[in-house]
Amino acid sequence: MITRALALSFATLLVGPHAHAGSTAGIGLAPEGGPLSRITRGDAGALFHTPTGGQGGTHLWLDMGALHWASTTTLDGEAPAEGAGWFPLMGVAFSTPLSEEMSVGFHLGMPFGGGGVFPEDGAQRFHVIDGKAMAIEEGLGLSWAPGGPLVLGGSVRAIEGYMAQTRAFDTGTMLADMVGTGAGVPLDDPFLEGRQTMAIMGVGLGWAVGADLRFDKLILSAAHRSAARVPLHGDFTLIPSLDMTFEMAGAIDTEMAIPATTQAGISLDLGKAWLHLDGGTVNWTPFALWEGTMSDVEVTSSDPQMDAVLAQFGINDVAILTEPQAFTMAFGHGRSWHGGVAIELPVNETVDLQLNAHHSTAAVPDAYIHASNQDYATTRVGQAWTWKTPGRWSVALTHQAFLDADRVTTDSAYNPANEMLSGTAVRSSNGIQGLDRQRFTLTLQWK
Repeated sequence: MITRALALSFATLLVGPHAHAGSTAGIGLAPEGGPLSRITRGDAGALFHTPTGGQGGTHLWLDMGALHWASTTTLDGEAPAEGAGWFPLMGVAFSTPLSEEMSVGFHLGMPFGGGGVFPEDGAQRFHVIDGKAMAIEEGLGLSWAPGGPLVLGGSVRAIEGYMAQTRAFDTGTMLADMVGTGAGVPLDDPFLEGRQTMAIMGVGLGWAVGADLRFDKLILSAAHRSAARVPLHGDFTLIPSLDMTFEMAGAIDTEMAIPATTQAGISLDLGKAWLHLDGGTVNWTPFALWEGTMSDVEVTSSDPQMDAVLAQFGINDVAILTEPQAFTMAFGHGRSWHGGVAIELPVNETVDLQLNAHHSTAAVPDAYIHASNQDYATTRVGQAWTWKTPGRWSVALTHQAFLDADRVTTDSAYNPANEMLSGTAVRSSNGIQGLDRQRFTLTLQWK
């Protein structure tokens, strides 16, 4: 009985929220390909949004940027916990004609991603201390211009997913779930505070289709990128108490849910300026629950005497460690919407100025917000200066500021009294989450 209870306690330590990916609309990052990339461009800069980009010649697009973030978590009754840092962003796209009607295009970018480091002793530590999650996408597609204004395109996408995290864990919460809250198991006891780490990765496939109507002074574009399931596999380590010398390690098998995106755009020539409008939706619903299994679990100790005790009890031979065990984690995601406007003005013969504003709704309800599940309704405003060289190159510098509204949680879905396998048995996130972000981008284009 003691052996099985101890094994169960190790096994259930995995259940809890993890850092996850962000999105171009509603969660995390600015648009893939940079602020100058848009669905109606027609050149390689459109390939991040639609496979119809790249018609009319050989084009190269290189986007190099960085997102600066500063986050403050103020949980009820706790001191504010702050985190800040830089997140690198990069996109590459290339297109070239195969015939008068057909072109081939390739793009490499990060449609979803995020991460950061927070105080190890901060109030947010039971949600995240150090977390990263990203999807790196490679797309190869064809576009076809059969004549007239119509352009059609399709592509296949390979998505590489990666997730890693370190967070604190209250072992007392897990023990109380096993034996009942009335058994007197202490919660918030420093002796029962441990650490959990994991790193998982994998590759999945998706597709995209798009269509354009291109007139001299009007461009209409629409595209759909499929949802994708990216299998993830990796390792985890659990330390039930920082004051003890044993740990549990094993393998995790799960998947990253890549959302389906639908987007449309209009570009209109106003004479001395171009007006660009775009909007769309990102369906994050498949990420509301995260499920997987852990296996190949082994308990070891750096102390030879403790290791001998573990061997005496036969801890590594019980079925709950030797057989795969399921887990579920609740994130609460739904659908987000976004829309924006940009105006492109010539300053002189070689310099253009673009002013843009974009708004996106949040995909995560207030009840599910916490430090590793941050999501904000945001309005981003920016400007871009483009210098056209005498040759085929152009160079652009862009700055975007994100006006992120604070998230206030008063009825958190997370509670240590919840069942462990609900995916919500973790510290309450009632309080205020705040985030400040700015993006700086250098874009090189050859066409």
